[in-house]
Amino acid sequence: MKDLEALYETMRKNMKRVREEAEVSKRELAKEIGMDRASYSKFESGQRGISLYNFYAFSQFFNVSMDELLKD
Repeated sequence: MKDLEALYETMRKNMKRVREEAEVSKRELAKEIGMDRASYSKFESGQRGISLYNFYAFSQFFNVSMDELLKD
């Protein structure tokens, strides 16, 4: 399970970086990818996971590959 936890941490870090560089709020992003703001905030802070659907929607919204978001 440590590998999965490390993967989620890398994904969270990369997704937060992409969101902040684009100057998109958590609220705006959550709406665009089909989540509520509280759920997205919990994901970004490591308190919950994210669905594959929402992960894909994030990659499409920012035009970044899912592979890039998983790279350490």
